[in-house]
Amino acid sequence: MSAEPMERLVRRHRTRATGAILDSLRADGWSVFSSVRWPGSRRGDVSHVVVGPPGVFVIDVKDWAGRIEVRENSFWCRGRRQHRVIGQASEAALAVAGLVSGPAATTVRSALCFEREEPLVGWCHDVMICSTANLREMLTRRPPMLSSDEVTLASIELDLGFRAAAGPPPRTPRLQMPRQKRLPRELREPRVRRPEPRISRSFRRGVLKLTVLALIGLLAVSQLPKLVDYGENLKDRAVEAVQPESMLPAIGFDSCQALREVYPDGVGTVAAVRRVKGPWGVPAIQPEVYRASAVLDKDRDGLVCERSDR
Repeated sequence: MSAEPMERLVRRHRTRATGAILDSLRADGWSVFSSVRWPGSRRGDVSHVVVGPPGVFVIDVKDWAGRIEVRENSFWCRGRRQHRVIGQASEAALAVAGLVSGPAATTVRSALCFEREEPLVGWCHDVMICSTANLREMLTRRPPMLSSDEVTLASIELDLGFRAAAGPPPRTPRLQMPRQKRLPRELREPRVRRPEPRISRSFRRGVLKLTVLALIGLLAVSQLPKLVDYGENLKDRAVEAVQPESMLPAIGFDSCQALREVYPDGVGTVAAVRRVKGPWGVPAIQPEVYRASAVLDKDRDGLVCERSDR
């Protein structure tokens, strides 16, 4: 026999062992529900739900190998934190709590039972951690919270709830319109056939595309002279912006007469030119020319060879 079938047989034996442990509680007045449908879910199943004097317990049986620890209010298996399993167990307890009423609803707790021989003891939030070795002990040693009548009532409510969850979901009735009776062929109106167009749809689309392209071409031809003028204007601006050094005026001047041949209103610094008022005769802002010709600035006002008739 191979290793895989042997492992399956061991799992079945352990599962039956967990069910046998819970079935032994029936003699003490407990009610046991096994392999029930998760209320409000179509696919989720709960391994066991037991009801006794300590309360209602939703038990999820796990066949996990590896080291199991509960530290810092967290559940760890094989060195990994299993927070999703704890969340699913808490959700199952909330779903089952919605099926019972009275004091039993406040006593619903979830439990993770691992099928192994060594005992496990711990709590992660409201989830009890145990194993098949000490499952019965963990359940029976808790203080009683429900009377025998409350245990019976909770068992009946859970039985009805699990039966309703196991059945198919109720279908919503559909509104059916009354069918109209068909008239005989002699009384029916003749169908009017739509005349087929003489020109096919693809041909009309091709003509429309050609018309649009022709309009775009005419528009481009009409704007061609403007584009040529704009290109020549850009060319002139580029030539004016990039001039050879021989065409640039000299930076320094020896006399105001030579400077005014290039700058008729004189030159000056930025601050000095801003102080000049008037719409005409304003010196040009040329700081480099001013520094090179600062000898001509007799009054030291930041302006060189400015017009005296201002």
